[in-house]
Amino acid sequence: MDAELYKLTLEVISDSIKILGPAIITAIVGYKAGQFQLKLRIEELNKNNEFKAREKIFEFHKEKLTKVDESISKLNDGLGQFAGMALADREDESMITSFVASHLTSYIEGLPFQLNHINDELKKYSNDMPREVALMSQYIKEAPEVKLPSDPEGVQRAIVKLLEMYGSCSHCLRLLIEREALEIFESYTNNA
Repeated sequence: MDAELYKLTLEVISDSIKILGPAIITAIVGYKAGQFQLKLRIEELNKNNEFKAREKIFEFHKEKLTKVDESISKLNDGLGQFAGMALADREDESMITSFVASHLTSYIEGLPFQLNHINDELKKYSNDMPREVALMSQYIKEAPEVKLPSDPEGVQRAIVKLLEMYGSCSHCLRLLIEREALEIFESYTNNA
């Protein structure tokens, strides 16, 4: 190789390195910064999506709570009407008692299932809700004693007992729903 050509080649390589070196370093730094920004953006989107999903679940729990309130209100109204009917028509005891008793059947027969289901859910939080767990356990033992009434006084006693038990079920369901709703945002409220 000729000395002149060698010298020219070294100059071109040297100039190329002077020009391309910083451009390559800048490109690498830009690429790494872009990757980092992309990771931050993806993480931010994931957190936003997670929060939105938690909001949807929270809304679902709010709707459940509203439905529990509506259900217990309708139950109270219905049982109150049955109690009034049983008291009003004492003369026609057989007709009113059979009518009311037939309507009470579903409430009486469904009671053990409701109590056991709520009790199973409460056991998950037995340390936080010991009174409610004890109450449900007591009601589970008492549920078989609630029989289909055969007279107006029996109808009254059955209705009062059903109102008491279903009212307690409603209270326990509210506590469970509130607990689950609070757990949804627990990761956000731990630091608050």
